[in-house]
Amino acid sequence: MAGPPYLTRLSGPIRQAELFAALYVLGCLNGLAVQGALSVSQLGWTEAVLATFQISAIVWIAGAAGIFFLLHDTTGDIRLSDLVVGAGFLLLVMLPFAQLSWLAVTMLSLYIIYTSSSGWLRRGAIILLVTTIPVFWGGLLLDLFSSRILTLEASMVSWVLGTPQSGHLVRFADNSGTLAINPGCSSVVNISLAFLCWVTIYQWARHRWSARDILWCGLVCGSAIALNVLRLSIMGLSHSHYTAIHGNLLADTITNTILLGLVITISVLSVRHELFSSA
Repeated sequence: MAGPPYLTRLSGPIRQAELFAALYVLGCLNGLAVQGALSVSQLGWTEAVLATFQISAIVWIAGAAGIFFLLHDTTGDIRLSDLVVGAGFLLLVMLPFAQLSWLAVTMLSLYIIYTSSSGWLRRGAIILLVTTIPVFWGGLLLDLFSSRILTLEASMVSWVLGTPQSGHLVRFADNSGTLAINPGCSSVVNISLAFLCWVTIYQWARHRWSARDILWCGLVCGSAIALNVLRLSIMGLSHSHYTAIHGNLLADTITNTILLGLVITISVLSVRHELFSSA
């Protein structure tokens, strides 16, 4: 595959794809700036960089893939409607609320998906649209419906442990106390990251969507839920298990690695014909 044309074209008018890519980079960096600054203040520069600023590597990789696809397009010239949308995008980004940047990214992605005929632009926009789920829309969903979501997750953990449940509280299996399932422990985060990884792989493989993909998507999201319930259930065995696992960097790394491996394996299997057709 030839390299992106922006690497070889050093002069000339700005293309539509380059305008969109610049807007996306500005919006995403502005949206991630608060979390990045918080990570640096808590961990220091070295540890913050190693921890990818406490932002999932899946988000960084997916965002880079989206920009990569955009910059492969060479067919589109900038239209008046692009400038109008770009102006609205910049207005949202300039407001002193970093989360509005994700609303701007969402609106720009929908605009590209519904108005562009370029496959490269649409693929990039789809990935960048889904990227907003783990960093914005998933959290908003959890804020609005946290009580119902956490109660549902607590019921699953209670079923696994065979212990009583009250709201988002589950009794430890050894009766040494109760496990509180808080928003930070919800499966919503894992589901959104798993879905983002799945969509990114699908777009990379140029997969044509079909009804069967709903089953694959359900399997990906279901694996994220199952893994999180398993983790919470182990924590719910006793207070000592909870202390050993909760907030433990090694335990979190192991869980995230297992989740990533599961999602990638399922996603690759679902698009194996496209990925290996030229092998």
